[in-house]
Parts: sequence; structure tokens; C-alpha cells
Amino acid sequence: MAGAVLAFAVGGRTCSGTTNATGLANCTVTLAPPGSYTLAVQYAGKATLQPASANRPLTVTAASAASAASDRIFADDFERH
Repeated sequence: MAGAVLAFAVGGRTCSGTTNATGLANCTVTLAPPGSYTLAVQYAGKATLQPASANRPLTVTAASAASAASDRIFADDFERH
């Protein structure tokens, strides 16, 4: 589903991303210090689609600048409201 705006929240930081033609969305946040967090993703829905949300554990470790540029998180299994 292209064009859906997803709201991401992790470690007190928020950002949003819009899904592309393959249904992937991304955004960037800076987290410090390394540790365990919960990643929350929400989709507000629209007239023809139900709202959805998901929460997943996320562990952040210290990373070099080279690896930080290629890190990705994928969120699956949204829960319907």
C-alpha cells in the first residue's frame, strides 16, 4: 500500500514516514544511550482501511558510523483496532 503515513515512536523520539510502492516506510531518529527500547508504529487508517498499530522490542548497541548508515528495522504484524 503506497502513500500511507506511519507514525514511529521509540525512546521518547518520534518521526513519520510514508510507504512507498512496495509498502515500506522509513524515518530516522537518534537514540542514546544504547539499551532496550520499545518501537511503536501507528497507522491512523482512512475511510476504506482500519487503523493499525504494533509494538516491538528493540535493542540498540553502540555502532560505528559505517554500520549506523545501513541499520534497518522492519515492523510486521500490525494489530487492527
